[in-house]
Amino acid sequence: SSSTSPKKAVSVRDLAIMGMAQMNRQNQFHIIRTQRGALFGYGKKDPERARQLGLTLLKLHPNDHTALQWVMEDNRNEENKANAKAYAQRILRVPLKRGNANLVRNLMQVAELNKDPALAVAIYQWAIKAPIETTYSDYAGDVLFKLNQKTQALDWWRRVSDANVSNDRYEERNCAERFLANGGNPPGPWREQVDFRWPGLKHRVTAHMITDILRLQGNVAAFSQAVQKLQAAAKETPFANQDWRDIGYSWREFAYDNKSLTESENPAYKDYKVLDDAAKLGVYKVMGDIRTRDWSAFSTCDLLLAGAMDQEPAMQRLLRLMRLTNANGRLQSINNDQTRWNTIRSYAQKAFEEKRYMDSATLLTGILAHVTSSSKESKDEGRSAILRAHSRMGAVGLTIDEGSPVAPLLQAALYLRLGDKDKALELYQKNAELFMEKRNDLPPDLIEFVCNHLILRSEDASTQQVEDILRGWLVKFTESKEQSQDDKARMQLLLAKNYFKAQRYEVARVEYSTVTNRYSNTPHAIEARFGMGETFMAQKVFDQAGMVFKELED
Repeated sequence: SSSTSPKKAVSVRDLAIMGMAQMNRQNQFHIIRTQRGALFGYGKKDPERARQLGLTLLKLHPNDHTALQWVMEDNRNEENKANAKAYAQRILRVPLKRGNANLVRNLMQVAELNKDPALAVAIYQWAIKAPIETTYSDYAGDVLFKLNQKTQALDWWRRVSDANVSNDRYEERNCAERFLANGGNPPGPWREQVDFRWPGLKHRVTAHMITDILRLQGNVAAFSQAVQKLQAAAKETPFANQDWRDIGYSWREFAYDNKSLTESENPAYKDYKVLDDAAKLGVYKVMGDIRTRDWSAFSTCDLLLAGAMDQEPAMQRLLRLMRLTNANGRLQSINNDQTRWNTIRSYAQKAFEEKRYMDSATLLTGILAHVTSSSKESKDEGRSAILRAHSRMGAVGLTIDEGSPVAPLLQAALYLRLGDKDKALELYQKNAELFMEKRNDLPPDLIEFVCNHLILRSEDASTQQVEDILRGWLVKFTESKEQSQDDKARMQLLLAKNYFKAQRYEVARVEYSTVTNRYSNTPHAIEARFGMGETFMAQKVFDQAGMVFKELED
């Protein structure tokens, strides 16, 4: 039906539009709006037909703001911007009776597209004659300022942020900030209201002024001192948030892109000062200390790669690197998304290339733990990069020959030693048959990990499999010097636990006894003695259990 099929509805509305002259105004606008929406966005699109409908409506209502706005928007593109300007001028000839935020924004978009300051001023003069709607209002002032109409821009921003016109919109705060940051001289009552409504705003304005110290003076020492004073003042201001730190992105950007900015032909950058490498590091140090989301983390990484953190104690440096990867919660340092993963991953790779293997591994471990919105492919690649970094450090005590038949299982052992049990388990499960075939050639900690996993399944087949694995290993290595006493004790103890889990208490007690007798000098002997007591408890031989526990107590 036409109510559920856009294609059929278009045809039905076309028939109705033929009799549009007989409709009342409300129905005329409703049917044209609906049909234009369908032709622009649904089914078989016909934008030219949609534009013609706008012109048809305009013929019926030549002085209507909405009809004029639709046609103006149809022409708001580079090719037809002159037509858009003509329609904008027609709109301005019709007085605005009440606030219309969307219309004012669209008009300013036309002025910006045409780079026409006279049109922007005319829109401003027209708009202030009616009550101001503050939605989108910061943009109107931005266009005026961009087109070098500073007086009008300041007046617009001041009007919007006046408490008497408040719609409780964020744009009001933005306008107050722009007014103060760009040299506005407010009356006393206005400033008092602004301080009351937004206690932290004055600190953001100060941050903008500090930006000028950096950009226009290039004085990093003065910049650093000013930031320290701002930090102290912000902490002492009641009810003020700390969002002045967000301005820090422009500080780091200026240092990082200093060459391209100072060599640019853009007149907006003509007074920007060149920073040498030492000055850039000074900016990065300031940024690293103020906790601006993303940019402080990136600045800390810049310091790392420049060698500016080499004199820090190693643990302090590594803790800083780990914390900068925090992507959630109150102490969030970076956003939790693929872009941030890619950025920190790039820094980690550069650190690896500079043979900063521990730093590289720390960054990678951090994003793997915290930046959870990254893709599976990225996480897998990150894990491999961690392995490479640890292998270069010799930190995992294992070297992998990629041509070895047990290479996938050795990878699992590496992940296990790095604390990534999920990945270790995944690799084991993919190579379970290979594990059973080559189990005695694998590291004991991997064998123990797999056996614990199988024991938790509480299945007869798993219990038997664990017995086969551990019995075979103990037969081969009990008298061998290839394995340590600690490894042998752990395997013997695990075999006892397997029997206990299977409720074979007599056999379990024998294995526990073997641990206490053969490996009495290891910490596992105490755990084995306790296990013997548990077997008696399970069999309800409480006097024997009490004797065992009493011995342990003594």
